[in-house]
Amino acid sequence: MDIEKGVEMTNDEVDTFAKHVFLKDVLARQDKETENQNSAVLCFDLENVLTLPRSNVSNFFYRRKLAVYNLTVHSSLDKSMYCCIWNEAEGGRCGNSIASALIKVLVQFVKEHPGISEIILWSDSCVAQNRNSLMSFALISFMKCYPHIKVLTQKYSEAGHSLVQEVDSAHSTIERHLARSSVEMVTKLTKRRDDLTRPGFIHN
Repeated sequence: MDIEKGVEMTNDEVDTFAKHVFLKDVLARQDKETENQNSAVLCFDLENVLTLPRSNVSNFFYRRKLAVYNLTVHSSLDKSMYCCIWNEAEGGRCGNSIASALIKVLVQFVKEHPGISEIILWSDSCVAQNRNSLMSFALISFMKCYPHIKVLTQKYSEAGHSLVQEVDSAHSTIERHLARSSVEMVTKLTKRRDDLTRPGFIHN
């Protein structure tokens, strides 16, 4: 029985929900079981739009703001964080921008981990940003440039169940940091990268 709604669920609804939870748990567990020194699981997500300048001065709230975007990637290999930061003058939140940001992070990642031959990518199932042909073609081009990457798998969270908690935690840390900081420009935001996510590193 669904206590919140006060109605009894049908057998089909119960089966659908059970399958939903099963897939969520099994997929996440499989990645942990198959992970080794030659493979890495990377979770990524786009943070909520950051607006600059930021300050405790109330007048700033009424000024025109610059939208800044941050794609955060978490590596299971060494628990490091990568952030690719850009502003609305350079791009938006479309699939092309997300794919470009992810490829930039992947290039940095394989340079730091040359022994990796398999990468598993986890993200939410947003079609406009992650689950589209732009992302697929970008990843194919990446593998052509780095032929030692033999396997690159895209996986998506079950709707309503995030499997990128590490990234969500990093975003929470960034928001807490910015809430008590004055940031007037993008360059100042990137200079504070060592304070934004711990442990980890940010590349922009």
